Amino acid sequence: MRCTHQSHNPLPQPLLSVHWKELEDIASQFKSFSILYGPLKNYLPHPGVCLAIEPQEQLDKLRSSLESATAFEGAKKRKYPFSAHLTLAEFIDVERTKELMIELSDSIPQGYFDCTAVSYAVPDESFRFIERARLVLG
Repeated sequence: MRCTHQSHNPLPQPLLSVHWKELEDIASQFKSFSILYGPLKNYLPHPGVCLAIEPQEQLDKLRSSLESATAFEGAKKRKYPFSAHLTLAEFIDVERTKELMIELSDSIPQGYFDCTAVSYAVPDESFRFIERARLVLG
């Protein structure tokens, strides 16, 4: 399995080939690494259920390095601190969040996968992310 890291930080300008080259150079400076997924997590009072992932520090270094590229110049500042996770359920209410945390507590596996690349993904009209390109880690 590969990591599809999404920083959820929209680009403030079109992504040009010169930007992509810079992003490739940045990504190539990072070695592949293992990501631990699980246990369940939520961010109440914000509804939704996700899996915690680690190592946050390595993911944050990767994210901050990529977001230092010129493609992100002029991007809006994050409303919340960066917290990498794997979303399982969103667009639900607080009550359903609490129910899912109980329902899924004994059935969600924990494990590892290798993060070897970062995907440039764009949401479609149904908010499903479609991979447009991939940055391979060094």
